[in-house]
Amino acid sequence: MRMSLIPYELTSIVSTEAVAASEIPPGVFHIHAPEIWTQGYQGAGVVIAVLDTGCDITHPDLAGQVIAGWNYTLEGGPNDLTDLNGHGTHVCGTIAAHLNGSGVAGAAPQAKLLVIKVLNAAGDGESAHLVNAINSAVGWRGPNGERVRVISMSLAGPYNDPALQTAIVNAVDNCGVLVVCASGNDGDGNPSTSEIAYPGAYPEVVEVGAYDMSSGVVAAFSNTNGQIDLIAPGVMILSAYPRAQYAYMSGTSMATPHVSAAAALLIQQYEAQNGAEIGEPALFQLLIGRTVSIGAPPQAQGNGDLNLVAP
Repeated sequence: MRMSLIPYELTSIVSTEAVAASEIPPGVFHIHAPEIWTQGYQGAGVVIAVLDTGCDITHPDLAGQVIAGWNYTLEGGPNDLTDLNGHGTHVCGTIAAHLNGSGVAGAAPQAKLLVIKVLNAAGDGESAHLVNAINSAVGWRGPNGERVRVISMSLAGPYNDPALQTAIVNAVDNCGVLVVCASGNDGDGNPSTSEIAYPGAYPEVVEVGAYDMSSGVVAAFSNTNGQIDLIAPGVMILSAYPRAQYAYMSGTSMATPHVSAAAALLIQQYEAQNGAEIGEPALFQLLIGRTVSIGAPPQAQGNGDLNLVAP
């Protein structure tokens, strides 16, 4: 089965000089990540696997953030992570761009990324490659015994693939990995109708819808269905873009990495405070507990808008 990028909008590409004076993008502020940073938690020790179009690992805000990776597409060799699309770099930036006084900062700036390129320059790939990527991600071990704690996927296909769901079930149930997926951008603005895309619609994943910070509502394009778990900023999101650039993009693709990064912060915080590893079920409950209702139906907002300091 063919998999592809969930359609998204690239509003504009901007240079370093044109990036706003504040290094922290509005979406990162909106989820209250900086307030968790001040407590000493920026995602250190947590590895997030990003399954996307690759990553510009030379970008000044991402250099050194990719701990490992490989390529399942036909673009280049097995270790070529070159992002010929831009989507993957943008996602990676929202998760883990350096907090270094310039450019942009990700919501978990001390987390590390395992980048697995499963989509080509056109944003297309094979479901079988995605299955292999998930299995490879959960089996990976870093030089110091690191393992993947979160998988972030901003991609979709229209049909249920049992092999894909099996790989996700294994990641969640047997490997303790939180799997975070975009819901899709085929919403019609009516929460009583369902728009379904996979893997987001699988009950085992955290399905993320998009919140529009400017209007305070669920983005009109955001898929609605009974599996939505929460929403996060997904409209006019500023992040890294290939060739040392930055870009504004919109889509549930952009909401998803906010949630993946938030999970990294919660992992570090919980484990530091409790002296024990948090399992996937407890992490999921902790994550959805950090939400605030915006008054939308559950099919649109799930448990609510991501807020890391929510009571």
